Amino acid sequence: MVVEIYPRLLTGPVAKANRSDRCKYLDNNFPNLRTDHRAKATDSDDAFDAAISAIKLTETTNRPRKLLEIDEVSRIEGEIWRNGSASNKVSREHGRSANGRKRMTVTTTIGQLESVPIRDVWPDEAQNLTPWLADNVEVLANALGLNDPELAGSEVPVGPFSADLVLDDSNSGKVVVENMIGKTDHDHMGKLITYAAGLDASVAVLVAEEFRDEHRSALQWLNANCRNSVSFFGIELKVWKIGGSSPAPQLDVVVEPDEWVRSVRATNSGELSSTELAYRDFWAEFLADFHERYPGWSRAKVPSNKSFMNFPSGKSQVHYSVNFCRPNSRPRFRFELYIDATDADEVANRFALLREQQAVIEQAFGKSLEWEPLDVKRASRIASYYPEEVDVHMRGKWSDLRSWALEGLAPLRDAMQPHIEKLP
Repeated sequence: MVVEIYPRLLTGPVAKANRSDRCKYLDNNFPNLRTDHRAKATDSDDAFDAAISAIKLTETTNRPRKLLEIDEVSRIEGEIWRNGSASNKVSREHGRSANGRKRMTVTTTIGQLESVPIRDVWPDEAQNLTPWLADNVEVLANALGLNDPELAGSEVPVGPFSADLVLDDSNSGKVVVENMIGKTDHDHMGKLITYAAGLDASVAVLVAEEFRDEHRSALQWLNANCRNSVSFFGIELKVWKIGGSSPAPQLDVVVEPDEWVRSVRATNSGELSSTELAYRDFWAEFLADFHERYPGWSRAKVPSNKSFMNFPSGKSQVHYSVNFCRPNSRPRFRFELYIDATDADEVANRFALLREQQAVIEQAFGKSLEWEPLDVKRASRIASYYPEEVDVHMRGKWSDLRSWALEGLAPLRDAMQPHIEKLP
């Protein structure tokens, strides 16, 4: 028997794309859920759906069997199961076909998307739209393909002006966001460029209700001429509803850098060194395998030309990393949990709390780890090192390095995540 489940029927309204909302839902509805199960269930929206479906299914294990007791057509065609009953939102009309067999016609009510004026949702740009974006950074991250951005500040001073939002992303660096209601104008375009320059941003984003052709072209020109130093994005913000539903935002990227063109240009122009080109090629292959093996873990899609790639842990200023390195001047390769913060005492406290669980963590991981407090730096790491000396120019080792790191990342995350969740 195959059971079809629509998770939304089981969860009710929840913004499952937002990790904090996933956590809040589990805390409110399943407070006794095991810590390791909770960590996995909140890791992505797909994991959340799977977890809720499994939990609800086990609560009433006899209910799906009731499908075998209903009429012949329903047994053949099936019904959508939900906790407590099969879905009755689909109507069925039964009749006879020419050969005498029972046939079924299915009708269902389909709603129509209705556009909602943005000012009905956010009447004022500064008082409503900017705070909403600040509280929903993941919505921007999904649209931009950022890895694990954190809000560095809103209304951040830039000389006598202030940038609407500034984000820090572990892979892309500093991200400046300028938002507005209505069609794009010269004022907001100028502000975006000013803030990007003043804050030395790596990514500059203009969010607007509608882009004028000249401003779309201006951002495309900036991307074509800024090389790899900064990326400009244009995002159109729409709002929709179906019938009496709550309004739902839609962010469409209408301008973005052409990474393939940039890559070719950088290669042909000598803009990148041989080492940077090797890093870019290695991470391109690594990311393809990473996303296939761990769908939903990270949004990172642009290969770095640096020695590292970072992946989110779900905790602010704590991330997983895979990198080439030179400890004691020896070329090495490792994956790690990296703890960083603006406050050195906060880093030390988090590292100490994890170290108290060293035996438990290493038992779960399956072998010992290197615990490096990095006293001379602000950060700390907990790492596993590839057993041989190796650098990025050893292309014949790339396949082994990828396999080794990809096989080790999941056990490291499984071992660390229950303890990361408890960090202050």
